Amino acid sequence: MGWMWAVGAAWLLLGAGIALLIGRSIVFADRKSAHRDAEAAEVTVQRPPLTLLPKPPAAPPEPSPPRPAGREAPTIPGLPSARPPVGRPPVPRIKRHRPPRRSSGA
Repeated sequence: MGWMWAVGAAWLLLGAGIALLIGRSIVFADRKSAHRDAEAAEVTVQRPPLTLLPKPPAAPPEPSPPRPAGREAPTIPGLPSARPPVGRPPVPRIKRHRPPRRSSGA
């Protein structure tokens, strides 16, 4: 039982040491990045102003094909139906065969 306490204490110390090492490396990386960003901000590049090209004339809209009705009708214009076609029609309730339920009694 004593060795278990010793391993647990060593594990705890090792974990705390690794956490401190990772935290310290993050602080150093942040300082280095902030220093690098401060140096880079002093340089400015002057560019000529942008010129926009005129828009080409719009083409007349094309006539859309007639929309299907019923199950194949799209729910949102331009998107296919949310319900894909099924392989076969559903079985009517009258023709369904369900096995009788078993009672829980022995």
